[in-house]
Amino acid sequence: MRCSVFSICVMMTGSVCLAIFIHKKKIQEAELAKEANFEDIKNTVTKDFLTEVTENLSRDQGNLEAMKKKIEELKTTLQTQQNTAAAAKRDADECQGDAKKTSDELANLEAEQNNLKSEKEAWTKDVASLQQQVTQRSKVCDYILKDSKEGKKLCGEEVPQEVPKQEAPKQEAPKAGPAAGEGDKPPAEPPKTR
Repeated sequence: MRCSVFSICVMMTGSVCLAIFIHKKKIQEAELAKEANFEDIKNTVTKDFLTEVTENLSRDQGNLEAMKKKIEELKTTLQTQQNTAAAAKRDADECQGDAKKTSDELANLEAEQNNLKSEKEAWTKDVASLQQQVTQRSKVCDYILKDSKEGKKLCGEEVPQEVPKQEAPKQEAPKAGPAAGEGDKPPAEPPKTR
C-alpha cells in the first residue's frame, strides 16, 4: 500500500502539475490571442491609416502637379505682361521724348515768332518814320536848283510837261541796238548841290 499511496500521491501531484501546466498554457494562449487580436487591430488601423495617407499623398501630388502647371501658366502670363509693360514703357518714353522735342520746337518757334514780331515792329516804325520823312519837305530841296526837273521831282514840286516834238520819219532801216539819236546823248547828270 505504500506503493499505492505513493502512486496516488504521484498521480495527484502529476494531475495537479498537469492542471497547473494546462491552466498556464490556457492563460498564455489567452494572452497570445489577446496579443494577436491587438496586432490584428493594430495592423488594420495601420493599414487604414496607410491607405488614407496614400490617398492623401496621391491627391496632394495631383494638386501639386496642378499647382505647378498653374505656376508655369502664371510665369508665362507674367513674362508676357512684363514684355507688354516694357514695350508700353518704351512707347511712353518715346512719346515723352517726342513731346519734349515738340515742346522745344514750339518754344523755338514762339521765340522766333516773338523775334519776328519785334523785328516787324521795328520795320513798321522805320516805315512810318520814312513815310513821315517822305511827306515832309527835305532840307536838301533848299539847296537844289529850282529850274532842275529832277530836283523838282525829288522835292515833290510839279514839273511842267513838255510836249515831245515829232520828227520826220527817216528812210534808214532801224538798226538792232539803241535807236538813232539815243546813243548820241550822254546820260543826264544829277545837279550838283552846294
